[in-house]
Amino acid sequence: MFASASLSLLASLASAQFPPVPPAPPAVVPTVRVTVDSSARTVTISAGPYEVPGMPMPDHHADDMPMMMMDGHAGVGEPLLDFTWPLDGWVHGAALTLIDADGKAVPRRLVHHINLVNFARRQLLYTAPERLLAMGRETEDIALPSSIGIPVASGMPMGLVLMWHNMSMTDYHGVTVSLTLDWLPTNYVPRPASVLPLYMNVINPVGRAVDLDLPAGRQSFAADFAMPLDGRILGVGGHLHDHGTGLRLDEVRGDGSRKEILSLETERDSAGTMLRIERKLPGVTGRGIKLSKGRTYRMTGSYDNPTGRVLKGGAMVHLIGLFRPDDMADWPAIDPNDPSWRKDMAFLRRTN
Repeated sequence: MFASASLSLLASLASAQFPPVPPAPPAVVPTVRVTVDSSARTVTISAGPYEVPGMPMPDHHADDMPMMMMDGHAGVGEPLLDFTWPLDGWVHGAALTLIDADGKAVPRRLVHHINLVNFARRQLLYTAPERLLAMGRETEDIALPSSIGIPVASGMPMGLVLMWHNMSMTDYHGVTVSLTLDWLPTNYVPRPASVLPLYMNVINPVGRAVDLDLPAGRQSFAADFAMPLDGRILGVGGHLHDHGTGLRLDEVRGDGSRKEILSLETERDSAGTMLRIERKLPGVTGRGIKLSKGRTYRMTGSYDNPTGRVLKGGAMVHLIGLFRPDDMADWPAIDPNDPSWRKDMAFLRRTN
């Protein structure tokens, strides 16, 4: 009994002297919002708020940088956010803006990539949902002529995926990311030509991360693709990491020789940091670049790594074209039971 009373007294004293610590407020969960401005013909997809911590660095010497940063892994992925596309018509441009909780502009270089995934249409070369639009830290705002656009329909299920790349020592709080998309209605005259994204990667991207280790010195990564239908590339861009020197697409002939179809150059600073990748619109001043069913094409990405060592996960290589099929009915249909489709869907739901 004495022991029981003593424990009760101690508990009372403890409670009196050290009141319970109130629970921490719940973390703010990012959400996605869709806003339509019919007069401006824009649809804005806004996501947030996000906390974007800086990478700790004891000083500015490369030898002291965390290995994760040195090896190109300074990225933090956010969960996929679902939304529904609101209008029929065509998307033909995109602008990216970031603001913090105080309404101040946040540097775009913090975004490694942002993707809009369209679950209502599959990719041409991979059995996976369409990546309707992708922008990286080296990507400028996209402004396509009103003569071409990506067809969209009201009710299409979509998702936004985002990865941060904050290599500064600054923490950013309550960040909202907004993609403002230029949109053309179905009664627009003249009616734009419908194009669809043509995504090529040097590794099969279905259900997996697509980063590669980057050896020291000059290095190229390549992959071949057999075209499943006829059509033309009307616009093209791409994505490389730091030290990337260029992208090209060749036709591989029957005798093994190659004919260059297109090439994209890069702009880098003195440290090799990627500033921008060239964009081309061959369908504006001409008929575009013809790709033929059954022919083999090789996409190659080149790097020059001067660090003297392998950069783990330091490279990515992909090319994105705006492709106009000769017959849109030839585009492959979705099979939700296909193992590759299910694998990519599961991957998108757990990571980006």
